[in-house]
Amino acid sequence: MSKIRDKSATRWDLDRIFETLDYPKPLPGKITFADVDFEIEINRHFLVLEGKRARRVAGILIYLDDLSQGQRIAMDSRYMDGRTCVIFYGNPDTGEIFEMQIWPNKKEPATPKKLWDFCNQWARWAKNQNPRKLDLVIFLSFAENSRG
Repeated sequence: MSKIRDKSATRWDLDRIFETLDYPKPLPGKITFADVDFEIEINRHFLVLEGKRARRVAGILIYLDDLSQGQRIAMDSRYMDGRTCVIFYGNPDTGEIFEMQIWPNKKEPATPKKLWDFCNQWARWAKNQNPRKLDLVIFLSFAENSRG
C-alpha cells in the first residue's frame, strides 16, 4: 500500500502566517482557520471529524475543551446537508480516545479501534454508493457583491 500523504510535510497554518506578517486577525472572536480538524470526501459523500481534548483522571473523564456554539451550529448545518459528523474526545499526545459522538446523537464510549472501525465502515459504504447529486449553489464573492 502506498503512502497517501507525507506525515512530515509542512501543514498550512494561516493563523501563524498572518500573525508572523503582523496582519490583524481576519476572523472575529476565537474563530481560527483550523476549526474543522478533518473532512473527507468519497463519491460526494462527506465525513467530518472533530477532535476534542479530554483526559481520564482517577477514572473520571475530564473534558479539556468541547464544541463551541459556532462549532455546534456548523455541525448542525453539515448534518442537515447530509454529511456524517463525528466528534471524538481523547488525548492527542497519547493517542487515547475515550468517547465519540456521531452527530447529533449522544456521546458513547470509544477507543482508537472503534473510531478506526467507524471510519473504515463509512469509507466502504461511501465507496459503494452512487455519487451523491449536489445542488448547484452560486456564491457571489464579496468583491462582486460590493461593486458600485
